[in-house]
Amino acid sequence: MTDSKPNTDANNGRPTAFSTLEQVDFDQSSPPTGDTQPSPRPAAQPFSRGRKSRTISIIAGSLVAAGLTVSGAAGYFALKDFPMQGNVLEWLQASQLAREADELARLGKVPEAVKKYEAAIAKYPKDMTFYERLFDVHIFAASDNDAAASVIGQAMLVNGQDDDIWRRNAEVAFFTANYKGAEKFARKAIELDPADRRNEALLGLILQAAGDRSGR
Repeated sequence: MTDSKPNTDANNGRPTAFSTLEQVDFDQSSPPTGDTQPSPRPAAQPFSRGRKSRTISIIAGSLVAAGLTVSGAAGYFALKDFPMQGNVLEWLQASQLAREADELARLGKVPEAVKKYEAAIAKYPKDMTFYERLFDVHIFAASDNDAAASVIGQAMLVNGQDDDIWRRNAEVAFFTANYKGAEKFARKAIELDPADRRNEALLGLILQAAGDRSGR
């Protein structure tokens, strides 16, 4: 009878695909060294949709070879959401932490959820969605505007060209009645992504609130 167990690394007993994934780093300028040469090689230019799809297929193949799944009810390996930056395995691990945080937040365990989100960010700081989810917990579950603003400031240091982060920054300013700052941040979000109607909608709310306060 054929043994269906995945191949393992002789050094540590883990599936060999994990060793491969640990080396798939999209921020490196040259492929990693060693017996295993992972594919794809890091890209010097931004990924097209087709190229990203092919890359994800290759990574998914490595996971399947390790006896893992790329689907499932929890969407454990939602590779389509991978930002195509940094280390793939670190992102997968961070995504799992973020999902655990989501569940804790749903159960009302806010301090525990915050710690999990922070751990996800520490593991893989390049995914802006982790910051946004932590932001939401601070704003809507804990009503802590200062903590939410701190999260967004941290995110902007990592990627100041993400319109979602600028919109979140505008939301913090809006919630604290800093309408001038909120308008500035919302207009920046629109500049970065004019097609996102959420940015325009938020700007409309800000301008209306600012007008009501001034008596116009």
